[in-house]
Amino acid sequence: MKTIIYIFFFLIISVQNASAITINWDSGGDGTTWTDPLNWDCNCLPGVADAVTISYGGANVVIPTGSNIHIYRLLSYKTVTIEAGATLRTDFLINLWIDGSFTNNGTINAYGEGMYIIDDHQVVNNGTINLEGTDNFISLGFGVTINPATFTNNGSIVFNNTNLSILEIKSNSVFTNTTSGSITFNYATALLNVISGSFTNQGSIDTKGRILNSGTLANANTGNIFVHNYPEHAISNDGTLQNNGSILVNNPMPAALYCINNTGTISGTGSCSLSGLFTIYNTNTGNITFEGPVQLEGDPNFGGVFNQGDITFDNNSITTINCTVNNQAIGVITIEPCKRVIVNANWQNNGTLINHGTFELNYSGITTHNLFTNYGMYVSNLPAPDVSPTGNIGIHLFKVYGQQCTGTAIPSIFTGTGTSITNTPSGIFTDIGLTTSAGSFDFGTRTFIPGVACHGLSTLYISFQKQDVVQ
Repeated sequence: MKTIIYIFFFLIISVQNASAITINWDSGGDGTTWTDPLNWDCNCLPGVADAVTISYGGANVVIPTGSNIHIYRLLSYKTVTIEAGATLRTDFLINLWIDGSFTNNGTINAYGEGMYIIDDHQVVNNGTINLEGTDNFISLGFGVTINPATFTNNGSIVFNNTNLSILEIKSNSVFTNTTSGSITFNYATALLNVISGSFTNQGSIDTKGRILNSGTLANANTGNIFVHNYPEHAISNDGTLQNNGSILVNNPMPAALYCINNTGTISGTGSCSLSGLFTIYNTNTGNITFEGPVQLEGDPNFGGVFNQGDITFDNNSITTINCTVNNQAIGVITIEPCKRVIVNANWQNNGTLINHGTFELNYSGITTHNLFTNYGMYVSNLPAPDVSPTGNIGIHLFKVYGQQCTGTAIPSIFTGTGTSITNTPSGIFTDIGLTTSAGSFDFGTRTFIPGVACHGLSTLYISFQKQDVVQ
């Protein structure tokens, strides 16, 4: 698709240049001010039909406050500054080429193709950039040079393109959306595409389109990425995605497939909330490590997490999964020590499931056909954990539904070879402070006989310690 775009781009330039009048900067006036007619080779100010060129050797050019410039195209090799309170409109393209810099403190209204930034050029946006054309883009980088193109956004970038909106990073270029920066894609045809190089988000990204990453995408601890009303898939990653901020994906359109499709590496301490048909579609080479708050929403009987790679839950907060988990034959899911995962949907394990923390199922239990190794706490409503072929090395805590009669014994309240714990539980209680007994408890037989105090309660509490880890 990129090849078609570039061919189209160069063909348009060759055709449009034939009809546009080219006006060159010659520094014949004060050598600085755009609105001085003597600074142009025609001794006149460029207008709506003019293709403006600022060539090598030209001085720094300033569009002063109060200016309202409307031209056809801008090609600049040098430094251009748009002051606060000034406006530049282009109807075709802004080309920023080698050895220059471009600073916008005012407003840019790009109605044509958008902005094309070649290697060695630096762009700083402190104002507003509106991309208003039918098909519009910001393309950063071309070729491979010692000094890649850079783009620092301290202001606002808004894509209002109905057909196609692309912000692409390539050729080892560097894009930074700072804490004061915001990028908004208003239509589902939008694409943020990190082909190579790096994109760092410290501010906000709001998109109804897609995010594709084959390079390095870093969402800093102050960064927020919000993908909503997306038509196909929200985020595809086959590079490195580091999330230390917040990623929120929700409200998919009816034909949308998945929130995250990962064949690369995803990690970070940030929060991740995903809602869609397939919240995670993780293929064979993918690796996801959740170190921050996680909530996965979807259909409890279909879709959800489809894993053929590696997913690790290593976050200190509770992970809530309200969608089906299907761990395929080559998939590996690991819950690290002292981590807690609560699942309120079907869980199908055809691969490898390793639990070192707390793994709680509240829907219908787990269907396992391969390797499930429980070293920690496995909580379910099944009378015995189905953990073949390895067995239950940890502890299985049996969740009881609808059995609240005083004096009715509930045997084997927890089982597993890990029940030789270091501090014998003193009982089962109605409160987390372990002060009010819920009934009698025989540790030797793991039998619990409910008392009147536990009637009407949905949660009871027991405390034990195994291998110096409080569960």
